[in-house]
Amino acid sequence: MTDSKLIIKGIYRDFQNKNNLIFVCELLNGNIKVGKHILCKKQMIGKIISFDTIKLPFSNNTYEVTINTKNYNWKRNDVIDKEITIL
Repeated sequence: MTDSKLIIKGIYRDFQNKNNLIFVCELLNGNIKVGKHILCKKQMIGKIISFDTIKLPFSNNTYEVTINTKNYNWKRNDVIDKEITIL
């Protein structure tokens, strides 16, 4: 079984919860599942809280993924346009 992979295209604040961020991602392979953790270059980034499909005319695999980032320490440049693994 292969790991699910994403590429983060944008990061936004979740104004309803300061511990969450909203990622705009392109799903490369696999599935997104609530409750799973995500990893970038052996660094834990956060836990998936929710996700939804973004309907774009040029892509059918773009998602809005809400991540709880409390207790995780990383910077935007560490993850933007990088391949992310869902564990």
